[in-house]
Amino acid sequence: MRIEVAKELLRTSGLPIGRISKQVGYKTAPYFCDLFFERTGMTSEQYLRSSGFSIAEGNRTN
Repeated sequence: MRIEVAKELLRTSGLPIGRISKQVGYKTAPYFCDLFFERTGMTSEQYLRSSGFSIAEGNRTN
């Protein structure tokens, strides 16, 4: 459930990963990133790219 909320925040908030990880209840960004990969099969950056977003720009690319 928290990963789903994190996915929504990744797509919509423009917040850095560290802030998102804390907002959804994880103490450290590295742990969150490991768990995100374990649950989704991709990194947060890969997830954003697959959703049409760019981390560097924080914008939709298509």
